[in-house]
Amino acid sequence: MSEIYLSRCALNPRRRGASRLLASMERMHAAILQNCFHESQWEGEAPPRILWRLDRHQKGYYLYIQSPVRPDFTQFVEEAGWPEIKSSFGVKNYQPFMERLAEGSSWNFRLAATPTRAVKGEGAKRSKRIPIVKDEDRIKWLASRAKGWGFEIPQVAVNPAESEANGLAVAIVEKERIRFQRGKSGKPGSLVTLNRVAFEGILTVKDPEVLRSAIQNGLGAAKAYGCGLLTLAPR
Repeated sequence: MSEIYLSRCALNPRRRGASRLLASMERMHAAILQNCFHESQWEGEAPPRILWRLDRHQKGYYLYIQSPVRPDFTQFVEEAGWPEIKSSFGVKNYQPFMERLAEGSSWNFRLAATPTRAVKGEGAKRSKRIPIVKDEDRIKWLASRAKGWGFEIPQVAVNPAESEANGLAVAIVEKERIRFQRGKSGKPGSLVTLNRVAFEGILTVKDPEVLRSAIQNGLGAAKAYGCGLLTLAPR
């Protein structure tokens, strides 16, 4: 298994640099690549898969980054973080933890994703992906894809009359519609709209190798825009 790092950096939303990044997920993604990593780390090749996620907290946001190379937060913290607080960011080697994942083990998890479904109009050659808007359907979306990602979400309901979604050990803790202009070289481009949902709950590992691959590569779509990062914590 290749190296993998999980990092956390507290953002200060009162700083101009942070507010500018928070206004555009594309800008945030570009800043992470440019300020936290160096091209020499992948020797001129295409940048590796770098996942990230924004989690709200009382004083602002935590930025989580998962990467196969170690990030350097020096410049990023100076522009958008809390440089006066040394403990405001940290990096840890995630590989030993990933290797300890075992079949049948249970973990608390958090995932930001954009649940969608494919719809094919009459006469259309290709399906179009549209957002899933009901919370119950979003939870069912996650549960239906869990096996393909190497885990399952256990049932917690004792009443068999409860719906599948309500009986699962998962909840939606954040949801927001994000809009920003996608463009290059400062030129305005198409408008991007994401229906971002943050899930928290319990998962049980069914296939450790498949789960490790899913964590490394990200779950679902919109990975460049802060979705797809699954983090685990002991129960």
